[in-house]
Amino acid sequence: MFEGYEEDPDLRKQIDSMCGACPVRKECFAVGVSQKEWGVWGGVYIENGKISREFNNHKTKKDWAITWQNLTMDTE
Repeated sequence: MFEGYEEDPDLRKQIDSMCGACPVRKECFAVGVSQKEWGVWGGVYIENGKISREFNNHKTKKDWAITWQNLTMDTE
């Protein structure tokens, strides 16, 4: 469905928005990291379970702050 998202800045932003609204983003991110996955997990681009600097470089400091808060704090 989202093949080639890594290279498309507009699609990256759409995926970020979709993941940011997902009720299971924390669990998704945890699985991505713990299972050493590749792709987008919880709104974060992961390569072999590690955060990809290359594919997350479209995020601003504010984007990262919001993403990290959503993934690590009990905000709901």
